[in-house]
Amino acid sequence: MNSPNSWVQNSQSSEIINAPIEPDKSARRSLSTLHLPANLTLTAIPPERIGVDGQYDHNGLAKRVVLQLQELFGIDLVKNLRISQRGRVVILMGNLPDGMLAKSLMEAILSVEGALYVEAQNLSITEKLPRSL
Repeated sequence: MNSPNSWVQNSQSSEIINAPIEPDKSARRSLSTLHLPANLTLTAIPPERIGVDGQYDHNGLAKRVVLQLQELFGIDLVKNLRISQRGRVVILMGNLPDGMLAKSLMEAILSVEGALYVEAQNLSITEKLPRSL
């Protein structure tokens, strides 16, 4: 019985063995039947889940980003922004006084441990243009 998915490559050689692939039914277990040791502890916290106090916090990355931006740019700027996270992605929304600040903000956000990308959603630039005479 040869189907497109019925070959297995032997890891010992480059020889390809034609054999039907049968799923291992014993390997299928639901989480309810998976038995883990009682003394199992997870010690590593993903970087995006580390809070400002170093403990687990589901929104830890967003909170650390807010603190970083307050230190670098001041509370007045940050109060016009909404910062959230989706995993390691920081989502930036709100109003900025000028467009040049957006690049600096994104660089500062990416410098925070755990931040991988920055998404700007509904980010308004309220830059006042000089009047021409």
